[in-house]
Amino acid sequence: MDHDYCGGWDWNLNAKEARLILQTLEEMSQKTWKEISQEVAGKKGRAKSHSQSIEEIADEARKRLPDLQVEAEELYRIRLGYSERLWGFRINGCFHILWFDRNHKIYAD
Repeated sequence: MDHDYCGGWDWNLNAKEARLILQTLEEMSQKTWKEISQEVAGKKGRAKSHSQSIEEIADEARKRLPDLQVEAEELYRIRLGYSERLWGFRINGCFHILWFDRNHKIYAD
């Protein structure tokens, strides 16, 4: 986790945000990655969780990756709510959390 970052996707959580993250992770822990990747959200039916190319994320986030020793070509994002996203990367089926993007600023589709 990027504990040292201060800004739009930091870990300075309020109680509601912490509860949202923990509830989502608890629900996901009961599912396979295939099930998670098939979930859709919103009126447009977009994937709730999916990979995202490093080249498509905000410069500020991309510049943090070397400091975090992350050498991935893509990150994985999990939709928690309307604008909230949890960002990280997957290795051998394990999700490594980097950021809590409360305002959908790392990537806006």
